[in-house]
Amino acid sequence: MLQSVGRPRVAVLIPCYNEEVAVAQVVRDFKASLSEAVIYVYDNNSRDRTVDMAKAEGVIVRCEPASGAKAMSSAGCSRTSTRTYMFWSMEMPPITRRVRER
Repeated sequence: MLQSVGRPRVAVLIPCYNEEVAVAQVVRDFKASLSEAVIYVYDNNSRDRTVDMAKAEGVIVRCEPASGAKAMSSAGCSRTSTRTYMFWSMEMPPITRRVRER
């Protein structure tokens, strides 16, 4: 199986809207569970400190002005150069520890 050199194999795409309370912990969980992944936080016009909290965790933060899940998914796929994407909804329960254990 051929692999691209210098390109991450997995990207975690986390769309956010006003998630300042939870985004840092979700990012830390993914870093611990999928250390080889590149983590992107896609902010969707948050009015709180979501962007600041995500940047403080050292991940790639991109702002997507078009509202909605479809716009966020499209932006994530078109602006990320990996073969495998993992979309994470902030509304999902914290299961990232189970991802690592499988």
